[in-house]
Amino acid sequence: MLIDIINQNAERVLLSAVEQSDQHHMMRGALHFNCSKLGRKPQQEEILLAVRPLLHDNHAAIYFFHDGDLVVTWNGGQKTILDDLCKRLYAHFQLTGNEALHTYYDFNAHGEDLRLMLRNKMKIVPKERPSEGNSHPDGVFSPAFTKDQLDYIKKFGAERRLFASPTILIVEDQAFSRTLLEGMLRKNYICYSASNAEQAVALYAEHPPCITFLDIELPDVNGHTLAAFFKKHDPDGFIVMVTGNNYENDVKQAIKNKVRGFVVKPFSKQKILECIKKYIRERKLNP
Repeated sequence: MLIDIINQNAERVLLSAVEQSDQHHMMRGALHFNCSKLGRKPQQEEILLAVRPLLHDNHAAIYFFHDGDLVVTWNGGQKTILDDLCKRLYAHFQLTGNEALHTYYDFNAHGEDLRLMLRNKMKIVPKERPSEGNSHPDGVFSPAFTKDQLDYIKKFGAERRLFASPTILIVEDQAFSRTLLEGMLRKNYICYSASNAEQAVALYAEHPPCITFLDIELPDVNGHTLAAFFKKHDPDGFIVMVTGNNYENDVKQAIKNKVRGFVVKPFSKQKILECIKKYIRERKLNP
């Protein structure tokens, strides 16, 4: 039996595992143990020794986060394994269990909650995190349009108000959320999608959208930065910020950037369609 030990970019690696689980409909369980509240980081060898007897599949893994927390994952998601893992970990740290330091996630049932927890962890990782499709290994990317692209966007801006149905750009780095949003819209609208800011800039220049659904948590550029860039060069662009968080600062920044909407995950089809209806209403008022 092989148990994977992940201690480099563990938050990012686990997030990727959650996305793969979504695509393959795998049943997996995850125990998040909040060791950071204890004020000390767990020793990997000791944790492995404590939980190894309970993990009997070759896909089990232990993720050691930068802040000292750890997550144990296993196939099947059986609650019996969860109970035994909790007993072992509380005993290892000489705790009674009343401290409530653990959270259980089923990848399927609690996927969005697990993603939110991981994204919050990743916000305070000291180094820039890598991302699939990011061609800038140092994490630096400065959005820019060429003069020809700017001329095209300006020309297209006047024409898109004549469209019977709005075209849509989705900018979302998480495959599950991106696919979910595409599934809501593709039947009735022309959609383009990007997983990072660099792709989004290229698509915006080639297919200037009527509406942009823009995630705040992007791997190469903060979504607020990208929103400000789009609004600067395309003032009539209708941008809706999409986020797993509802922080006051995010809302304030979105208002400052003059975006037209703010949607908090997990989003519903109704919330998304309301944004599209808002765009159509404003277009009729300002032909």
